[in-house]
Amino acid sequence: KPDLVILSLVLNDIGGDFHMPNLIYRTLGPFKTVDYSPDDLNFLGKISYFLFRHSLFYQYLYPRVQNLWEYKGITPISFEGNYTKSTLFFYRNGFFQSPKYTQAFAKTEKDLLKIKDLSQKYNFKFIIIIFPTEIQLKDPGLRKPQEKLVTFCQSNFLWCLDLADRLAQEKQKKLFNDEIGHPNEYASEVIAQTIYEYLVKNNIIDQ
Repeated sequence: KPDLVILSLVLNDIGGDFHMPNLIYRTLGPFKTVDYSPDDLNFLGKISYFLFRHSLFYQYLYPRVQNLWEYKGITPISFEGNYTKSTLFFYRNGFFQSPKYTQAFAKTEKDLLKIKDLSQKYNFKFIIIIFPTEIQLKDPGLRKPQEKLVTFCQSNFLWCLDLADRLAQEKQKKLFNDEIGHPNEYASEVIAQTIYEYLVKNNIIDQ
């Protein structure tokens, strides 16, 4: 019987197993044509997985040897800096090039509306908090997914807080523990204060 539910939404939540920067690709990312775990891999796959996690050279080599390991249908990884080209395309355009993820936004929106229905049924308030990645703070032109989410929330009368503008104000501070965008201690304080101010401003809680 909650009074308030706050959902932290990050961009890889939209695409299911759509992966973002390089760090994820050093784990199980390249093998996730389905929901694999390392235990699901065969002997050669486990060797490849180990090498991928521990060797930058093998990350470069991997697309050229993937057919050897018989993992069909895996898109070769192409990077711009620390980010994949597909990730940056998603940031710039707000949709996925791959047919596998064509309906990703629609599915996310459907799931959010299900939670809204629950909030009305059980009488709790539902707020969505959208987290940015580091590169989006430096280039507002890469925030198309957030724009789509905010527009969706406004159209469906959902409370929604996009943290990108607020965190972008902290230009002189280190905000993330890694390339993926996990906030460090300082950023967490800023985020907590920003959420609190949003809740008060919208009369969701008392000051």
